[in-house]
Amino acid sequence: MGTSLQLNHTKELTLQEKNQLDQHIAEMIEIHKNNGASINTLVMDSVTALSIAESRSEALADQGVLKSLWRGLTGKNQQIRADIDRNLATSQYAAGQMIQILAQQNLMSFDLVGKVNEKLNKMVHEVDGEINNIYKVLIDYFGQIHCYNEEQDEKIVELELQVSELKNIVRRMNMNCKNCGLEAKDGQLICYKCGEVLEVNTFADDNLHRAFLSKVEGISKVLKNNTLSTDYMWDVTVSKYAQVIESTKAVLSTELMADKVTTKMFRDMDNMLKRCKKAEFHIALVGAIKAGKSTLINAILGFELASTRVTPETAALTKFRSSKENYVKVSFYKAVEWDKLWTSAKNSRAEVFLEEYKALNADAEKNNWLDKETLTFSCASKEDLKEEIQKWTSSKSPTHYFVKEVEVGLEDFNMPEEVVFVDTPGLDDVVQYRSDITRDYIDRANAVLVCVKADALTGQEMATIYSVFANTRYNPEKVYIVATQLDTLNRPEENWKEQYKEWLKYLKRADCFGSERLASKNIIPVSGYFYTLIKNFDHITDQDDEYFDLVSILSKFRLTMAQLGENAKRLLEFTGVDILKRRLDQEVVMNYKSILIDDIRENFLLCKSDISDLMKKLKSNQQEVIETSEKGIEEIRAKREEYATRLEATAVDKKEMDKLLKTIKLATTKRVEELTVAIKSMGGVS
Repeated sequence: MGTSLQLNHTKELTLQEKNQLDQHIAEMIEIHKNNGASINTLVMDSVTALSIAESRSEALADQGVLKSLWRGLTGKNQQIRADIDRNLATSQYAAGQMIQILAQQNLMSFDLVGKVNEKLNKMVHEVDGEINNIYKVLIDYFGQIHCYNEEQDEKIVELELQVSELKNIVRRMNMNCKNCGLEAKDGQLICYKCGEVLEVNTFADDNLHRAFLSKVEGISKVLKNNTLSTDYMWDVTVSKYAQVIESTKAVLSTELMADKVTTKMFRDMDNMLKRCKKAEFHIALVGAIKAGKSTLINAILGFELASTRVTPETAALTKFRSSKENYVKVSFYKAVEWDKLWTSAKNSRAEVFLEEYKALNADAEKNNWLDKETLTFSCASKEDLKEEIQKWTSSKSPTHYFVKEVEVGLEDFNMPEEVVFVDTPGLDDVVQYRSDITRDYIDRANAVLVCVKADALTGQEMATIYSVFANTRYNPEKVYIVATQLDTLNRPEENWKEQYKEWLKYLKRADCFGSERLASKNIIPVSGYFYTLIKNFDHITDQDDEYFDLVSILSKFRLTMAQLGENAKRLLEFTGVDILKRRLDQEVVMNYKSILIDDIRENFLLCKSDISDLMKKLKSNQQEVIETSEKGIEEIRAKREEYATRLEATAVDKKEMDKLLKTIKLATTKRVEELTVAIKSMGGVS
């Protein structure tokens, strides 16, 4: 049969029009991708276009849905918009065209028509089911949004309370101490004068308030119980500095603060307090092992007290000072210190140290000396002093391993009692722990004599010098570079002039003295051994080793023993020891107290700066917490508003979808009826 199925088309779509539609679809998705309601409407319109006849376009046009969504189309594209609004685009055209062609070719049987009719009826039922599913999803969606908003309301209340409490901690508290009347400063919780807790109304929550007040009262108790040692009373200014640091250290050591303070900061405060205890001015002699430190000390003292043997003898700090009587005071390592030293020796792989320790069976002596109280020995003469010093410092004695410090008092040492010369362990000691003691002491010292062999300024010697400057807190004025062992040069006078020029090139740089003037002033060449030989010439016989050493050195000056007397003054001047002593006397010793107070003031300011930086950092961290919390609240509020807006939009969508789904159902039912009538009108097809 030739009867055809008549399906109306407003317009046949060309390839160009289909391409335009494809392009427009892409544009529409881009425009509305962020609008949930618009996307939902587009989806539902697309479903409708796949399932209903052209009459659906009129229903949609009446609702104005497509018109409102596609109002952005202008110009020649308006025709496309009108076509879409009437014909529901490509899918409807393709579906009708397929059925038309099948009918014209008599390929559709009544069984097939029945199946089509059955399919369309099934579509109606599926639409009903889908509508119910959509309603269920919407109900779940509304419920989730309501729950989310309730949760955000609770979080906002909680965070607002926390922020309010944090702000109260850092608020201004302009009040006077009720105990002493001192005016409190911004954010002050405790009176720094008497340690009394100021009025604290910080937290609205009683439990938080009690917990915070307990911590504040703990700090107050520490301050009240912190009494200043009489050791600081030798100067009013120093006493004031010490009191501030003592109190600050006590507070920073509390449970509330200790984990926020670095070990270095505590060590710097300890060094500051050590400077303040008694009016002691320390002149430290530092350098590599066998750099001539002990020999120079002996030349300055005028007597050979410090050991100058080939094997390193200075494993402990050895202090020399003027005293009313000769004495030797020996202090020992504590067990915890020894454990660190021993661990350092093993980690440094100090094999010689460990082998000698074992050979001397020193471990059997260990428990006799660790944690032992300081011992003091009076000595009748210099010889007794020397013997006593040897007893505790000789590398041949097992006891010397456990000696931490030796102090020697000299009754005929022409020096103020407060001035202390300190012979230190070598900076290149195989045991790192002992060389670290020297490095720490450099910062403690008020003046530093860096002993470096005069024969060559090698990389190792420069490393020693750089290490010293790095530990002087950028105060190069207190450093003297002492070129030792001048007598070891082949032609001492000529060779040193050449060496001096080379030394000056390096030492004037910014990482050392920082200027040529200061470098040239503070480079001092000496020969402590040659000085001692000349001074003791009258007591040396031609059978002594010293005699042959003296002959050897004089030969470098092209002199004989017979010519020593007439050249003694010039040679003594060349040794540089008297020059060094004069320089120390004029620049350091005579002004030691003012220099000491200036050093203490500088050290105090450095500690104060570090503590201030710490407090600023803690305050900044606290402020970040507040800002983060406030930011969190604002984000939650914005999210909440967004969900509220979406909730409103969804409610509007629901209304539109109700209308739309009813229209779809009616249009689909009508389309089934139309298709059935149209197919049956073709006549019987077998």
